[in-house]
Amino acid sequence: MFVSFPPLSIFSLLDAKQGLRLYCYSHAFMTLNACAVLSLGFMFSCFNMKPAAATILSLSFLFVNLVMEAIPFFENYHQYLLPYHFRIWLFTYSQPIPWARIAQSFCVLLAFNVSAFLIGTAAFQARDIKS
Repeated sequence: MFVSFPPLSIFSLLDAKQGLRLYCYSHAFMTLNACAVLSLGFMFSCFNMKPAAATILSLSFLFVNLVMEAIPFFENYHQYLLPYHFRIWLFTYSQPIPWARIAQSFCVLLAFNVSAFLIGTAAFQARDIKS
């Protein structure tokens, strides 16, 4: 079983104004995805571990989420997995654009970013600087 993507036409012709607008929307949402990965890496690096271990742990977390999303048992639980919300940039090219679905995923990613940042900040404050 493969993960289903939003219904998109593979090819479409857009005028320059609309194409640039959709391109900017998709890059803004991809920036939010990058911030989610960054905040996850920041959170793990604030714990008492080497930076390489924090990077591997955050990438492993995302990889496990991606693998779990591909398992048929978790089909009903896709909305609880992070890669499901990473695909909001694809929805910008749908016609009509599903703004409610994009807003839902945007809020989930924003909450994840803030939570990971606050957990990392709290762990860093509680950590002894000498160690």
